[in-house]
Amino acid sequence: MALFTPIDSYSSFRRVALAQWNDCTDATIQGALYLDVSKTSQYLAKLKEEHQESVSYGVLVGKAVTHALTAMPEINAKIFGRRIYKKRTIDIFYQVDIDNGSDLSGVVVTDTDQKSLLDIARFLRERAEKLRTGKDEQYEKTQKGGLFKVLPIWCLAWLFKLYAFLLYRVRVPPRWLGSDLIDPFGSVMVTNVGKFGVDVAYAPLIRWTHVPVIILVGTARDMPTVVDGELCVRKMLPVSATIDHRLLDGAHVGKLSKIMRSYVEDPEAFSASDI
Repeated sequence: MALFTPIDSYSSFRRVALAQWNDCTDATIQGALYLDVSKTSQYLAKLKEEHQESVSYGVLVGKAVTHALTAMPEINAKIFGRRIYKKRTIDIFYQVDIDNGSDLSGVVVTDTDQKSLLDIARFLRERAEKLRTGKDEQYEKTQKGGLFKVLPIWCLAWLFKLYAFLLYRVRVPPRWLGSDLIDPFGSVMVTNVGKFGVDVAYAPLIRWTHVPVIILVGTARDMPTVVDGELCVRKMLPVSATIDHRLLDGAHVGKLSKIMRSYVEDPEAFSASDI
């Protein structure tokens, strides 16, 4: 079964959006949420104590996005040319810093709707350790010591365009292009910038990956807020997003935000299969 299925019928807004904006850089919208993780932080601490595995806020947000894509399969999609193609699987691309932020790579967690928080956290930890200790063959051959290092930057620009064209438009088998994944960039990208002390930031959409949403997770801090009409101090987690407006409109963003807030602020209330 093909990973991408073309959508043949669009709403009037979607037709206008696809017609008037050439790519994601033309159609970028941005926004941020502050999520109350006072209860969540205690839950994550309990998970670590019981399972000896740390679940970061980034992992949690990725799982929240997975729930949103499950509820809204129409936005688990990518745009090629001026057509929308729905994805068959939900895959989250987690960006991983190397050498305390001196370089950046990524790990795709496939089928996140079928994996628990602990599964995702464990997989990410193992892959990140390989990247950071020089044991990830693909990163070592391409990004660290291969074409990414030796090609002139203008050649890299053309290489990225060619790679995306061959992978997504010509449908060249990914293994011929050096990838073991059909879609090596996932449905959504998640980056945890909180470890660097960043509260709110916005990442640019990466045109050649065709990923329509990039989410940044900031630093959880104690902040004044209002609960049940009373001013109090709660631990708040800033989560910001850059979105391709050709695929997601205001109604999508509103529902996405609602599902993410519901899950991140009380993950324990969701299915036990998430643990």
